Amino acid sequence: MELIEHIEISIRTKLSYMIAHGYPDLGYREPSNFVSEEKHLGLLEILDNELSKSNELFVKHHRENRDGIFPVWVALEMATFSNLVGLYSNLNTNDQIKISSQFNLHSNILRNWLNVLKILRNRCAHHSRLFNSLIITKPTILRKDKQLDLQQHHIFTQIFNLKYLIKERSLWDSWVTRLEALIEKYDDVDMGRMGFKENWSTLLKIV
Repeated sequence: MELIEHIEISIRTKLSYMIAHGYPDLGYREPSNFVSEEKHLGLLEILDNELSKSNELFVKHHRENRDGIFPVWVALEMATFSNLVGLYSNLNTNDQIKISSQFNLHSNILRNWLNVLKILRNRCAHHSRLFNSLIITKPTILRKDKQLDLQQHHIFTQIFNLKYLIKERSLWDSWVTRLEALIEKYDDVDMGRMGFKENWSTLLKIV
């Protein structure tokens, strides 16, 4: 969850910046700027509902001093990870590329990975079992990683792909070190059932 939360903040920041600079004024509220009007109106309904209930100081400030006009960077603070994934998927192709290029990824790949992470995050939030559990929505494997024989339906492949989304190497390296310690502590667990290979830590550390 720690890494997914980090990615959530990163995606929220990049979406807010791109939309604020790409569209005038409150362009984020204009459905014509997005692919599906129906999906976008659904998102606006969710955001408006959360904004109306929020007691966050920055929300109250805009409600009381800005005539209830909320810029995109305020509105998206109310968005869940699933909302953010849906928003990214509903951007036009050029806007998706503007964000995916910051991860050095094709827009289709980032869209796939975010949808996979959305499912993984929901499973973690509901304390669902991950051990020996196959993933229904399969993450795309980069062409350069095909030779590693990663199994799309195993959780290790999701973890492996995370290294391309985490730009802070110290955060990633620290997390991998803690994962090594955890697996060593429970060395009787068959990690192969989750797609881990014998050299899994080396694979995660090489970017």
